[in-house]
Amino acid sequence: MEAGVSDRLWSLDELVERTSEQMTMRFKTGNIVVLKSGGPEMTIVSATDEGFSCIWFVGKRRSRETFPAEALRKHRKASTRPPNFRISFVNGEGQVMSTHKLRDGKLDPPPN
Repeated sequence: MEAGVSDRLWSLDELVERTSEQMTMRFKTGNIVVLKSGGPEMTIVSATDEGFSCIWFVGKRRSRETFPAEALRKHRKASTRPPNFRISFVNGEGQVMSTHKLRDGKLDPPPN
């Protein structure tokens, strides 16, 4: 058998239990999550035997529901900050003459 490969066979129940434990460890109270199928951003307020209790708002109305860990994913907020780039000026022979960072649309340091 290959190194690192377990020779133990897992029952379906054991695999489901292990997967559930791993999914549960991914989330904690205060995490912002969304359903894998889509929907609003929700905040995890507690963990239960059934999954994670989440709250979210629709207008001014607060909603609360419990979802299994397998149905949730952490929300990745899109950055509102523009990315930083490095720009190098090269001469005709390919030698780098100067390097600058592009921050908020401006070169830093400004070229001479």
